[in-house]
Amino acid sequence: ERASFPRFYFVGDEDLLEIIGNSKNVARLQKHFKKMFAGVNTLMFNEDYTVVEGVASREAEQVVYKTKVSLIENPRINEWLTKTESEMKVSLAKFLADGVAGIQQFSTAEVIDQQKYMEWLDSYQAQLVVIAAQIAWTQNAEVALGKIAGGSDLSPLEQVSGNVEKVLNVLADSVLLEQPQLRRRKLEHMITELVHQRDVTRLMVSKKMNSSAMFEWLMQMRFYFDPKNSNPLKQLDIVMSNAHFNYGFEYLGVVDKLVQTPLTDRCYFTLTQALEGNYGGSPFGPAGTGKTESVKSLGNQQWAEYLWVCVRSVPGAVSTSSTDWKRRCCPAVSQQIQAIQETLKAMGALTSKPDKPFTVDLVGKTVSVNPDMAVFITMNPDYAGRSNLPDNLKKLFRAMAMTQPDKQLIAQVMLFSQGFRTAEVLSKKIVPLFRLCTEQLSNQSHYDFTLRALKAVLNCAGSIKRERMLKLREKLEQEGHTVDPYAISEQINEQDVLIQCICETTIPKLVAEDIPLMRSLLADVFPGIEYSGSMMDELRAHIQRVCEEKYLACGMKEEELGYIWTEKVLQLYQIMNLQHGLMLVGPSGSGKTCAWKTLLIALERFDGTEGVATLIDPKAITKKELYGSLDPNTREWTDGIFTATLRKVIDNVRGERNKRQWIIFDGDVDPEWVENLNSTLDDNKLLTLPNGERLAVPPNVISSLN
Repeated sequence: ERASFPRFYFVGDEDLLEIIGNSKNVARLQKHFKKMFAGVNTLMFNEDYTVVEGVASREAEQVVYKTKVSLIENPRINEWLTKTESEMKVSLAKFLADGVAGIQQFSTAEVIDQQKYMEWLDSYQAQLVVIAAQIAWTQNAEVALGKIAGGSDLSPLEQVSGNVEKVLNVLADSVLLEQPQLRRRKLEHMITELVHQRDVTRLMVSKKMNSSAMFEWLMQMRFYFDPKNSNPLKQLDIVMSNAHFNYGFEYLGVVDKLVQTPLTDRCYFTLTQALEGNYGGSPFGPAGTGKTESVKSLGNQQWAEYLWVCVRSVPGAVSTSSTDWKRRCCPAVSQQIQAIQETLKAMGALTSKPDKPFTVDLVGKTVSVNPDMAVFITMNPDYAGRSNLPDNLKKLFRAMAMTQPDKQLIAQVMLFSQGFRTAEVLSKKIVPLFRLCTEQLSNQSHYDFTLRALKAVLNCAGSIKRERMLKLREKLEQEGHTVDPYAISEQINEQDVLIQCICETTIPKLVAEDIPLMRSLLADVFPGIEYSGSMMDELRAHIQRVCEEKYLACGMKEEELGYIWTEKVLQLYQIMNLQHGLMLVGPSGSGKTCAWKTLLIALERFDGTEGVATLIDPKAITKKELYGSLDPNTREWTDGIFTATLRKVIDNVRGERNKRQWIIFDGDVDPEWVENLNSTLDDNKLLTLPNGERLAVPPNVISSLN
């Protein structure tokens, strides 16, 4: 079955048996489709489940197929799933052709009609609107360079830059308004992309580029669309220098858009050149420099289909298109990757198309190799429990050092996409502030002022600004005033919003002696701005009542006993709203366990959502008992405590998705067990198991290390 439909490698044996056994009862299989397709949450069927009409993402974005897939004509499950996968790509390709035709009207318009632009934006999927913008920009820039044709009149390029800025201004105004969640995400993606286009076009003007053959233009990622090609899947070409790729048209859902900086451009350039030479790619460097995100973003930009593996041997990876193999390297996996890479090099050396597909032997199985597949390894060898790549593997991968991300540009673009008008000024303040924190605060093992911490602050800033705008709007409406959203935005002090975000995300992790120094740094960087925190009076009252029932000291005023501990409980709540993984650090008897137990009960009374805590002592059990084990002889998988808990929430048999689920690891942190949570706790929110399964962490699950 897996050979006939390689995506079956992404589900475990038990799940696969359930899929095969219920192939006639399609309604029961909905929970498994999201494991096989990265951006798909459910398949859309007709009423009697005999026709696949399209796919839907977690964000409720839909792709309605141009040609429906009949289950009656294709009764075997691997047949109709293969047709479903193929039709997903063909439908997206056809939608893209319509989208490209629609965006041309905005490229030359003197004034951009905001309503028409929003209608165009709502008509297409998030990934297609960004690609359409990239195609339009490439085409306009090529035409402009053709008009200049070696001359010195750069006005055609300046016109392209002006058009990009006109659209950017419309998007910047739109993002301030009340928008549906899906449209807001599209607006943020488009702003992020158009800022990069604006910066590149300005660079071209400043360097007086007058020909499309100049290297500064050739090194950009360019998107060429040819509607005359009869095969819709071959209509979009992506070119970077001399490397050419066809877009994969895998549906991704609404994934986060990476801010493109000179560092990510260099990363893309190095990796695409490696792929052109049939090598793999190996970005390396310290934590939080964007290695994994850059590789994932490259997958989104080009093949739009990637499998993210955490040191696991998955034979099915060869039949998909792009693999980011991550973290520690072990000899067994290195041998398999060496075999795959050598096969790819042999395929690349051929001048004509082979008569039959190339195959490679992996773990005793013969698997066909997709010529478009690629392997990437992102490494940080400085971590405990990590080892370097073996020499036989190093020569097959092109290394790319990533040590210093462009934090200021990232901060500026992220703030701008969230609707901050003073983004440039604020980014020049927040990045030096984080650098000062690294230099002047005490050296604690749990401190982190890298890009990840900065992103947490910036993501928080947008939601707080929108929340303040909403409250101000409601107040003005109650007083009978006319509401102008742009005027409301001007009344919000953006520095005040940013200080609130910094205090709510950074101060909770500081030790007591560093807090006065942090407040002093804030006063220096943002002079005259006072921190006005969230009041949370109702939640505070619930916490007080729970403490009284449990005979705990709970202070409501600064001079009262238990005030600092109560503040810590509220800080815990604020951090949980931002992160799905957190760590409570402190000596024994400092109230860590009491804090989360009190908060769980108080939150249940506050919003009526039942709270469930699963307590695990990771040092009292073996790694196999914690995560599960794979029998080497029978290949049978047995869940561990953590995986069984996570699976129970995912399966949602007794409404576990509607409860607040906290998984508490109560014990010392040790690389031996915590390393396996790497992909679970970062932005991937994915636990990869040795049997090939990938468990996505549901949004109601919080993992806490106590």
